[in-house]
Amino acid sequence: MTHRTGRTLATTAVATALLACLGCQVSRAPKEGALDGRHGNSSFSPAGAEKIERTGRAHLDWSTGVLRKADVGLASDDEPATWVDGGDRDHPIAVTIDAPRGRLAVRADDIAVEDHPGEPDIRSVTLRLHPRDDDALIARLREGVTSYGLDAGQVETWVASFADDPRRTCTTLGWSTGPGTTLGLEVSYTVQCKWDGPEQIRLVLVDVGPAPGESG
Repeated sequence: MTHRTGRTLATTAVATALLACLGCQVSRAPKEGALDGRHGNSSFSPAGAEKIERTGRAHLDWSTGVLRKADVGLASDDEPATWVDGGDRDHPIAVTIDAPRGRLAVRADDIAVEDHPGEPDIRSVTLRLHPRDDDALIARLREGVTSYGLDAGQVETWVASFADDPRRTCTTLGWSTGPGTTLGLEVSYTVQCKWDGPEQIRLVLVDVGPAPGESG
């Protein structure tokens, strides 16, 4: 399995868990650790995650192609990053990520950082978004083509299928794009929908990670 495939599978697993746990109560870790990261980065310690949730803003500097755990307020390579739960979909978190060739800007409901014990680098950051309707979902995908280099043919094929039969095309099993590398980071989308229950859910996970050959 390639590293990229592993990251995509991890993102899909996160999405499935999020859909299954809609409405679950999230336990809170003690608010410890750095409030801010290094070099202008937000911190993903428990205290830093609380600050992001309170201020509604998060920033990451991935402009060198490498993002260290120490850069995001983690005291050691074994300290896990804290999940950031925006809590209020009407007031999402303004997330900016400086990339080697530009900037990614997304308003996200939640932020998950993938890291592994003993490794100094952040593997990926996943931003969770809930488009309000079908048009917003399609617009989000097309933005990924123009802004981040997602494959236009792949996206438009899925959009045509979705327009014809949304419930059959967008399911809890999920659909993932290949990575776009326009910004010098790998950016991919995973889309899931849940049509049954008290509300219809459209979920987009924007997965951001290092691109081969961009570190420097």
